[in-house]
Amino acid sequence: QEDYTNGVKTYLTILEHHPDDIQSLLRMAQLHAEAGNVTEVLSWSERVLAIEPENSEAMEMKQAATVS
Repeated sequence: QEDYTNGVKTYLTILEHHPDDIQSLLRMAQLHAEAGNVTEVLSWSERVLAIEPENSEAMEMKQAATVS
């Protein structure tokens, strides 16, 4: 739980300064996936896909979230 909270805080700080940072957006989706937060996974994946529509990692996370 603490790692999740710290990770989210860290990436949110990065995204405040670099809102289109793909790696940070993907990591946010991944952190939420690991925590089972489907709605958040979809939201962060969509943000990546809005910037990079062909991003396979975001597409895979989105698909996995909708299946579970």
